[in-house]
Amino acid sequence: MINKLITNIELKNQNSDVNFSLKLMEDIYDASDGKNENPHRHNYYSIIWPTKTVDGFHIIDFNEYQIKKDGLFFIQPGQVHQISTKEKPFGFVILFSSDFLTESKLQKSFIDEIKVFNSFLKNEPLFIQKKKSEKLREFISSICDAVRTESKFRDEAIGAYLKLFLIECSSVCDADIQREDVKAKLILDDFKKLVEKNYFKEHKVKFYSDRLVISAGHLNYTIKNEIGLTAKDYIQKRIALESKRLVLFSNSNAKEIAFELGFNDPHHFSKFFKKHTGFTITEFINNNQKNF
Repeated sequence: MINKLITNIELKNQNSDVNFSLKLMEDIYDASDGKNENPHRHNYYSIIWPTKTVDGFHIIDFNEYQIKKDGLFFIQPGQVHQISTKEKPFGFVILFSSDFLTESKLQKSFIDEIKVFNSFLKNEPLFIQKKKSEKLREFISSICDAVRTESKFRDEAIGAYLKLFLIECSSVCDADIQREDVKAKLILDDFKKLVEKNYFKEHKVKFYSDRLVISAGHLNYTIKNEIGLTAKDYIQKRIALESKRLVLFSNSNAKEIAFELGFNDPHHFSKFFKKHTGFTITEFINNNQKNF
């Protein structure tokens, strides 16, 4: 194993009293003396908005994306990511925790319903046009003003502008994505939530179809129709992603990881890993050693 434990960052560790922070990418770069950050994960939501194209990448759960002007990244709690650039990046970074949603009177269901914080399958940047960019900058300015106030409704004001910011971003998705059938969308959303809570111990489609009170065939058809993957494929991709995270960023051996992810037979886990990554566990570690 690499034995390089992944850093878990909490927002309160960054001198935030309200579980919310608005930073500039260039300030973060200067504070680190231009050093590229190591892979890490947060216990909070992150929005990264580059306002200039730079020579560099944003790596999210082993997928690499170029950093381009007005290409916004939305990172969920728990995702492993890092920014690596050869020059100073410019832009905004918005950070907020689940606690902040409560403090600012925002419903967690709102975050679940908007399209910008996607599942682990899709983390491509959301590109916005100039007119939309100008409107989002107005909300950023209003958030800055609200942060500086001492009003007892400070959190609510920040939350209100954050909500408007996210709604504007979501409207870009609405323009690009054909409206899903309402019932199918509800099944997909509930399925994703169930997988996120249970993938480490429940690998069978029947478990999820039973919880959703539909047949396994209906669930597979619905998920395949919505995202192009069967329910089984989705579950296995989620397990494969977590297995890659644990293999690289934990001190657990393959046997321990196998049991942690619900495999009774470590050999079965090794075969699963090879099938879904194209590499043995040792090969995967060696191939990624230089990156981490």
